[in-house]
Amino acid sequence: MENTVKNAIRDRVYPFVLFFISPVLTLVLAFKEYKSNWAMNIFWLFVAYFTANISRIEPAWDISRYIASFEEMYKMNMSFVHFVTETFETSADFIQPLINFLVSKITGNYRVLLAVYGLVYGFFYSRNVFTFLGLFRGELNRVTVFLVVSASFIIGVMEVNGFRYYSATHIFIYGVAEYFIYKRKRSGWLFVMITPLMHFSFFVNVAFFAVGVILMKNQLRLAMILFVLSNFASNLGVEKLLPQEAMPEKYQSKYKSYVGKDRIDYAKSQEQSYELNGYVGWPKQYANYFLYGTLILLYLCIFYWREEVPDKEMLAAALLMGALANVAASNSASGARLINIYYLFLYLYLFKIKDYLFKNSFYYKILNIYSFFFLLPLVVLIRTLFDYLGFATFFGGPFVRFLFNEDTPIIDGFKAVFPSF
Repeated sequence: MENTVKNAIRDRVYPFVLFFISPVLTLVLAFKEYKSNWAMNIFWLFVAYFTANISRIEPAWDISRYIASFEEMYKMNMSFVHFVTETFETSADFIQPLINFLVSKITGNYRVLLAVYGLVYGFFYSRNVFTFLGLFRGELNRVTVFLVVSASFIIGVMEVNGFRYYSATHIFIYGVAEYFIYKRKRSGWLFVMITPLMHFSFFVNVAFFAVGVILMKNQLRLAMILFVLSNFASNLGVEKLLPQEAMPEKYQSKYKSYVGKDRIDYAKSQEQSYELNGYVGWPKQYANYFLYGTLILLYLCIFYWREEVPDKEMLAAALLMGALANVAASNSASGARLINIYYLFLYLYLFKIKDYLFKNSFYYKILNIYSFFFLLPLVVLIRTLFDYLGFATFFGGPFVRFLFNEDTPIIDGFKAVFPSF
């Protein structure tokens, strides 16, 4: 009995006490002991801590608009009836404005708002990352670690800046995992269905998920053909396929902002920025080569060697999402974000059937070699993380961070020593 109590204290108290002393050290320990009951929740808390203490917030970032809206709500002290009426008349989303409203009734401190964003985003993100880990059942080595890290940073902790869209993405993937991995189909449908409340554009993803699950269940070959054709489906004109006028009025301005000229100009400016810092895209390119290389193997297995691949229903749904992503990415300035959803969906599937894939010794040897080249994308991910993470946040804890009004991003310290970093 005494040992049981001691173990409970060790597992449920000590990690969380240590977290308030050094969140970063506790996070490292959590991944070292990732099978422990507390590890996933420490990661969840870290995401909230990271979000609340983002060291740099630029005016052009989405999160700046969320903060401005929150501060306006706090000043107005609006009633719930006023909030509901205004939200349904002017906003295409509901969950993020609701969070703003509820927090504004408690405080006007935007750091508290960011912490709540981190709790919401971190809950689903942490569950998805630990689903990736769990699918390997403790069989972690250099190859599997690079796969998990690569998948985890397709939409990483830094993307909380785009809270609405990327939270919706992690909720969607959480629903996909519930449906296909854990076989909790009702729960899976529930989480997939609520994503448009976080970001209005997800009604399209919900529709394609439904088609993939219901109509493509026994049509894997058709899904594979559609996916291949979608890679050539450029310049179809999304605005013609789905006219702005066909949408309710409150959605039209949002829709225009995603496919209109202003958004295209913004996307071009981002591309120019990436060209100046070409390494920024390395992690996504690394994932891209892995995923498409593995898809080629699956195509050979199905069409050339006539093999039966596992979980064909999940693969068909993933490829249909991929077809949607390819068409959207080639026709809309914002469509490229759908690629991230498809990548995460496909990662889930490939991790689930890893035993089938790894039995191909040639494929595993290629992965073994490929994993060596993950070092450079990993450095890029760490460098990007340092844009958001400050010295006090990294080296201290919540109490130390409280002593500082401002927190200098770690990257600024590196640039002071290495200007080209």
